[in-house]
Amino acid sequence: MGTAASTELPDRFSKAEVMHLVADQYNESVWSAVADSDGMISRETFLQHISSSSSSSQQQQQLPPIRLIDFDKFKELGQMPRYPDHADITEEVQNLNLFDILVVFISHCWLRGWSGAEGYDGRPHPDNAAHDKYKLLCRWHFKDQTIFSS
Repeated sequence: MGTAASTELPDRFSKAEVMHLVADQYNESVWSAVADSDGMISRETFLQHISSSSSSSQQQQQLPPIRLIDFDKFKELGQMPRYPDHADITEEVQNLNLFDILVVFISHCWLRGWSGAEGYDGRPHPDNAAHDKYKLLCRWHFKDQTIFSS
């Protein structure tokens, strides 16, 4: 995994910014416990809370862990990853130091997600048969960064 300068994130986050990023993990009682007198939280507090609440919330809800893929491994793969097919190139988020990486989350539609989709090969796939989505993502430049793809 590469090293990303944590300066990519602002030094402090407002309640609206945090709620937009992680609404499911922050409610009024959590916010009151971590916010300072100005109604803001520091970057370090935000990252620490996300890291710790991610693992505890997963244990409570029995959700699968969040997995990340190093961008170089993503580019080498040649297609959009699928889990568990490409489990060997993933890292679970709770095993990473979130202060040293930049995580890019990409939300997208699965282009072959149903049996009537063009190029459907018997099971859902996030990209089309020509791997156009993958090719587009590889044109982005995230030097020494980590990318997450769902």
